Amino acid sequence: MSSNLCIGRYFHDGWEFELLVVRTSGEGNISGTVEIKRKGASRGLLTSSGVFKTKQQLATHLKARALEWVNRCGNTAQYADAATALR
Repeated sequence: MSSNLCIGRYFHDGWEFELLVVRTSGEGNISGTVEIKRKGASRGLLTSSGVFKTKQQLATHLKARALEWVNRCGNTAQYADAATALR
């Protein structure tokens, strides 16, 4: 785990999503990442696709990205290809 600000954890069907703020701009915009874990092991790391004004907006966006990743191919062995497809 990094020293970035953790803004939440979400659990879904055996998956854990750790939501992190990674950058704050001088204008107050924030961006972040979501680390996707299964059974304690990291399975993917996705970045936000934009900047947000509030932590809640960022958390909602990151959670949606993680759910999309899991639903698209999180239960297959194609973890790297799935993360690339969502960029």
